[in-house]
This record gives sequence, structure tokens and C-alpha cells, in this order.
Amino acid sequence: MEKSTAKSIKTTAILKNGRWPTFGVSLVALLVGMPIIALIVMAAGGDLQSLISLSSTVLPKAAWTTLLLLIGLAIVAGSIGAISAWLTCFFEFPGRKIFTWALMLPLAVPT
Repeated sequence: MEKSTAKSIKTTAILKNGRWPTFGVSLVALLVGMPIIALIVMAAGGDLQSLISLSSTVLPKAAWTTLLLLIGLAIVAGSIGAISAWLTCFFEFPGRKIFTWALMLPLAVPT
């Protein structure tokens, strides 16, 4: 009994101190951000003329395509979510409770 109490006190002290959780979160953030950092470094390594050329030819079309994709996916995802929420609120059907829980899972899982 005493060992488990001492262990829980030590764990609480480490978590209260905040050094290890902060270090762990920072390490994970660094590992996740490495590909983005590498892309920025590689993009900055080119000469200025190629960046100007890309920004006048390729970048506007890529930005427009990304914007259209974002709007389209937002409309589709919002419609599917609203329709399924409406169905679970106003109708009784087999598996409704499971469906209700399944609809809340994206709110609980970080993306």
C-alpha cells in the first residue's frame, strides 16, 4: 500500500511540476512539424526569380483550386452532418443510439 501511495505522490509531483509533459508535447510537435519545416527551408533555398515565376503562373491556379475544394467539401460535409443529425433527432429507427454516438465521435477525436 505504501509503495503505490508514494508512487502516486511522485507522479503527481512530476505532473504538477510540468517539465516532462511540456517536453513530451514539444517533442511530438517538433516531430509532426518537421515535414512542414523542411518544405519551408527547401522553398526558401531557391533563387528569387523562380519564386516570382511560380507566384505568377502556378500559385494563383493552385490557390483557386484549393479554395474551391475547401468550399465544396465544407458544403458536402455540412450537408451530410445536418441531414444525419436531423434524422437521428426526429425519427426512431433500429440502431439510432449507436448512430447518435457515432455522430459525436468526430467531436471527441482531434483532427
